[in-house]
Amino acid sequence: MNPVVVTALNSTFGKLAKSNGPIAPGTYQVDETVTIRVSGIVEKMNDEVYPPTTHMPIKRVMALLISRMGIQREAAKAALIVAMSDALTMGKDSNDAIDEYIADIDAAMAHVVATTNALPPVTRTGKTMVDVTMVVAPTAVMVP
Repeated sequence: MNPVVVTALNSTFGKLAKSNGPIAPGTYQVDETVTIRVSGIVEKMNDEVYPPTTHMPIKRVMALLISRMGIQREAAKAALIVAMSDALTMGKDSNDAIDEYIADIDAAMAHVVATTNALPPVTRTGKTMVDVTMVVAPTAVMVP
């Protein structure tokens, strides 16, 4: 089957399945012949090249920091809990001492961004836009 038609069917059946809602748990016997006419437009965009992003997975960063604390690991965990509680209660109101640490974090982030920007670009597959209609033609039931 033509890959463009498969893409159109995939998109159309996905929308149809969502509109019909979920089926109840169970095992169902299926034996049906369906004739389908699909018409419309499938547009495939060009692939894009973009620089890698520097999204920091903050939980993973904190876990790695604690894992590298060695003998001070438990103290670091306790300090992290206190710091998270303080950050929640403090909100946006902070003091100059905290702002200095934020500047250190910003400098570390800038280093990571510079390192990431030096990586080779990544290719993202182009988007596929599907605007088709599907008509299911009635199938004559053959009686033996």
